[in-house]
Amino acid sequence: MRIILLRRRPTIEFFSICRLFFTLPVQQPEVTKEGSSLVMAAPTSFGAGPTETFPVHSKQASAEINGNQTEVVCSSYEDYIFLIVTQYMKIGTLIRLSPENVIDSQRNPFVSSKVLLGKDEPMTHVLAKNIQLSMSTSKPVLLSLAMKDTSRETLTEVIKLVQQCKVWS
Repeated sequence: MRIILLRRRPTIEFFSICRLFFTLPVQQPEVTKEGSSLVMAAPTSFGAGPTETFPVHSKQASAEINGNQTEVVCSSYEDYIFLIVTQYMKIGTLIRLSPENVIDSQRNPFVSSKVLLGKDEPMTHVLAKNIQLSMSTSKPVLLSLAMKDTSRETLTEVIKLVQQCKVWS
């Protein structure tokens, strides 16, 4: 795995994150100037032929939870699910969640979590594993988590938002 140190850049573009964590080639969107504003158009074809469709399926949902505006964006790639859950409108901590083939004594599935970028705190792992277990998917999940409120009520509402953005099977 490559480790890239990003300095002097306050933000990381979405396409840079895709290139960093996924092996799928990512096409840059076309940018056109229309009037006084810039318009970005997502690519409509992928690969060699014009009949192929763009392989990334995304959904987005937002709600106000306990006074905090919460955004959820879920994108399904061939071998990963990229999920953004934010109340700060920033990427936040990146966590890789991998379902294991191990089942504990109470028949609960085991999920391994590893913080890739950001602060490694126990509450981050608790929130991440609860979100991943609610998804019921065998694909690994790359979760971006930036939460102001980490209460149980907030987690329950976030899980409902994640279910609205279901792009996995």
